Amino acid sequence: MARGKMLIVADYCRADFVNYFTGIESEFDLYFFYYNYKEEIKKDIQLKFGHIEFYHSYTNAFEILKKINPIKVLFFDIETYNQIALLAACKEKNIKTYHVEHGFRDYDIAFSTEQRNEYTRIDAGVKQKRIPFLKKIKNRLFYSSTQSRSKYKNELLQFRKFRSVNSIFNSATYLGKLDLYPDEFISFSPQLFNYHKRAMGLTARTKCHYTGFMSSDAYCKPIEFVKNKNIIFIDTFNHITQLWGITNEFVTSYYQQIDAICKKYKYDLYVKKHPADNTNAIENSKVKIISQAEFEKDQSKFCIIAGDYSTLYLELLGLPYTLGISFNTFPDKSSDPLKFLLKYNVTCRVDELKDLDALLATGDKFYDNYESLRKIKKIMFQIFFIN
Repeated sequence: MARGKMLIVADYCRADFVNYFTGIESEFDLYFFYYNYKEEIKKDIQLKFGHIEFYHSYTNAFEILKKINPIKVLFFDIETYNQIALLAACKEKNIKTYHVEHGFRDYDIAFSTEQRNEYTRIDAGVKQKRIPFLKKIKNRLFYSSTQSRSKYKNELLQFRKFRSVNSIFNSATYLGKLDLYPDEFISFSPQLFNYHKRAMGLTARTKCHYTGFMSSDAYCKPIEFVKNKNIIFIDTFNHITQLWGITNEFVTSYYQQIDAICKKYKYDLYVKKHPADNTNAIENSKVKIISQAEFEKDQSKFCIIAGDYSTLYLELLGLPYTLGISFNTFPDKSSDPLKFLLKYNVTCRVDELKDLDALLATGDKFYDNYESLRKIKKIMFQIFFIN
């Protein structure tokens, strides 16, 4: 009996995304789409199974569906022109589509025009050198060709107009207005999905599958909470995109200051870098860096989880044995991406580094709130555990 084919729109240079599908490669033929051309890939490919495809090999999204003939399509991101074109083609051909929500995001992010244009200019400059002119033209024609053949041509036209004056960061919010979004969603928990449902303008009838954890089975082992002096900070890659005024220089100084406060009260600070971070900003701070593999092996050493805005940070906060410290110390104070967590006191809050000093200075009292936080977290995240 022939295996069904699944098309997955996800960055296969990220091991945490690829790991979602480990174990089902024998059940499906997996086809991965993300980059337009091979030249766009800046990191090592983590995929050890399945097939890698590039958009430039096809004239439009309908050609992709005709060749691969998938039974379902999973989107990790629905933001770029080609991703939207593929979504529209799937809906027209009645192919089941899903959006895999892999993290927590502030869709109302205050991302200034100046910052966005600077980041876009730098990123585009790199791609300009890598991709020949004719290939870039062909890539633009992919969307136009799909639009001209689609019964959703008006929606695709409206999205093109929207994206021409908006950043990629709030593209998803517009899909609800167009009634152009996946058939079903896959999310960690009801609370998390409700946030995205409001932000994206989804209807109350939108179906969602709640998984508890998709990418974090390694963290689901029952672990006794142990009072120790280890703190792990789950870093983001905001200094690459320069969101909220965060730069490489800021990150280096930031961790130096945090490390100094931790040492003052005899805490050991470890930092786990984001998979997409290829800078030396954290290394320059001279803090201890721990790899993903090391963290998974020794996770029982890290019950105090610190962070500001990351997928893994959110997942780890949902575990009953963790105590979270959320840093809302961005240079740009116009945005509050942690408002969801902080509103419900799910974690200890640090608005300024002096708050961290005051928190660690309390000694054993630092743990007094642990029981109440744990109970709140279980209600908020509705985590399904592997016992």
